[in-house]
Amino acid sequence: MESCAIGAPSTSGVPLTTRLDALTPTQKAALCDWVAQLYGGYGMHYSCGGLDRIDGPTTQADCVANMDTTSCAATVSDSEACEKDTSCENGLPDSCNPILTCD
Repeated sequence: MESCAIGAPSTSGVPLTTRLDALTPTQKAALCDWVAQLYGGYGMHYSCGGLDRIDGPTTQADCVANMDTTSCAATVSDSEACEKDTSCENGLPDSCNPILTCD
């Protein structure tokens, strides 16, 4: 997926050790903005050929709302690694495992 990340900053700017369940609304928005940049903007996707694709966040508001977790030990670093490692060849890389444990 690196081709769609051209021009995106290497990190979201949110402290990497911050737990996802401790993010402020401003930090959630910053992380969502960074993820959207990986896909070329909100509402964009990365085409994997044919009908297959990996969708980025549709809007900042939807992305922030989807980040509401009651308990999540995963960190911003985990989230960023998961997003960077996701590709057409590996839609759910091992680096996403910490995120999968979030409630």
